[in-house]
Amino acid sequence: MGGCRTNPMVFQFAAPNHMSLARSAARIVPRGVRNFIRAPRRTLRWWWLNQQPDIEYSPRPEIRFRCPRVAVEGAFHLIELDLPQVAEFDEFLKEIRRHDNPVLFDVGCHFGIFSFGLLATRGPASRTVALDPSPVACRMVRHIRDGNGWGSRLTLLQAAAGTEKGELEMVDAGIASSGYFVLPGDHPEKDRIKVPIRTINDLVSEFGVPHYIKIDVESFEGDVIAGGKEALLRERITLFIELHNRMATDRGVDPRQPLQLLRSLGYSQISLQGKTLSNDELLSHDLIRVVARKA
Repeated sequence: MGGCRTNPMVFQFAAPNHMSLARSAARIVPRGVRNFIRAPRRTLRWWWLNQQPDIEYSPRPEIRFRCPRVAVEGAFHLIELDLPQVAEFDEFLKEIRRHDNPVLFDVGCHFGIFSFGLLATRGPASRTVALDPSPVACRMVRHIRDGNGWGSRLTLLQAAAGTEKGELEMVDAGIASSGYFVLPGDHPEKDRIKVPIRTINDLVSEFGVPHYIKIDVESFEGDVIAGGKEALLRERITLFIELHNRMATDRGVDPRQPLQLLRSLGYSQISLQGKTLSNDELLSHDLIRVVARKA
């Protein structure tokens, strides 16, 4: 195109060579080192914050607990600054006041702010079962749980949730992503970590029926719902769900799937901040945080 000519042989040779070098480096350099190289300043700040003593954190007047500073900067600040997440968390706090001692399944808990919001505000018999595949996230949840004396009230599972029990290969996205685990792409075998998969049906059998399930699984919400069809059809469980419509489309999954599943299980009221939305309205957002209830 234009008036500039280049020798196509150069590109035919250079591009494969570049990719070959990148793959060779990935096979030799440990994943943790590569993650540090991608975000050295953030990684160093994470390390520095981790050396500081825990602080008392109060994101809402009724919530107060101790946690590392890095948990606030790496995750919790979003429920104070990001308006959709502020609204979602406030609706969650309002909803759980319906029960003195509610039970929550926190699926994709990350650093556990929903679990801690419940434990800090409800009765002594309230409890949560929290799942996350990331060892970084699980270490953080464990630290905060134990530091606040909630050990008997929060069951932590390092696992993913899905359609059926099994194993899933995942990759550590690094401190730049606050310890999230993601699906592997063109990653060498040594980068991949196998995590167990649990299902909602399985968790209900083991821990009993919860009042609430929060699902934040980065476009896998359809799989999680499918793995809980028995329990969700039988019980009246209120769901807090992040619908990652754009992310689902990008990985070749129909974003209508979780909505169709929910409707088939009797969840006729899927709402945003109290307003019930149609499927078309729900699908018009790249990402939307909703509450799903049975009529």
